[in-house]
Amino acid sequence: MKKLTLKTKSPALAVVVLLAFVILLSGCDGSSKKNNATTYVGGEIVNPKSNYVVFKKDGKILDTVYLDSRNKFSYKIDSAQKGLYLIQHRPETQNMYLTPGDSLLLRANTLAFDESLHFSGSGAEQNNFLAEMYLMDESNADLLLSFYQTDPSQFIKITDSIRTERLSSLDKMKKKYAFSKDFVQLAEKLIQYESYDLLERYTYLFNKYRKGATEKLPEDFHNYRKNVRFNEKSLQSSPAYKRFIDNYLINQSFKWCARQDFDE
Repeated sequence: MKKLTLKTKSPALAVVVLLAFVILLSGCDGSSKKNNATTYVGGEIVNPKSNYVVFKKDGKILDTVYLDSRNKFSYKIDSAQKGLYLIQHRPETQNMYLTPGDSLLLRANTLAFDESLHFSGSGAEQNNFLAEMYLMDESNADLLLSFYQTDPSQFIKITDSIRTERLSSLDKMKKKYAFSKDFVQLAEKLIQYESYDLLERYTYLFNKYRKGATEKLPEDFHNYRKNVRFNEKSLQSSPAYKRFIDNYLINQSFKWCARQDFDE
């Protein structure tokens, strides 16, 4: 075997080049170990409805994990993929964001599951942000009941204001907790599609309960649909994204029925 040699006129330069080569190899090895690191998720379900929790990713069941006598559980994921996951304790479902090497704990009380859900450990800040955003999304149902009779242009302003406020909150949390670029991009997509979903649900209520209204939805009301990706891989585990797709398809089917002169 031939020996690897560095032919340079300067001994100092040779040392610098060799050191850089060693650092490069070390960095590659460290990155590989990080990507293959084991991820742990554990927690406690107070007042459980069943004796297990289910972990999912991208629509597939990863595992069913049983609670112990203290209503606690522990789950290990080898070589976890970075991204959005689902944890279910029926009838409750919540998103989690995991990265390789995370060690995440959660606690929730089924008497008020969403409101009591809290994460601790590595990755907790991102997941507490997602849990808080989920609560805000749930409040949108009340908002729609209050504002579906609002003028369409005014409703767009309301949704724009909500989106801007949530993006501002994300920006503050990103700076405070040094959120990763990947997580920030994911959170921005979730906020964007929640805004789209509000407009789809408004469309449904407008067409259903305001058929006699003299005004119609503006031609540019659905311009956002040009930006929709119907197979957004990073959001396959997001209930909010799937709800948007469902509401979009409902509106499209009603539109088709109207063109065919069918009763809705």
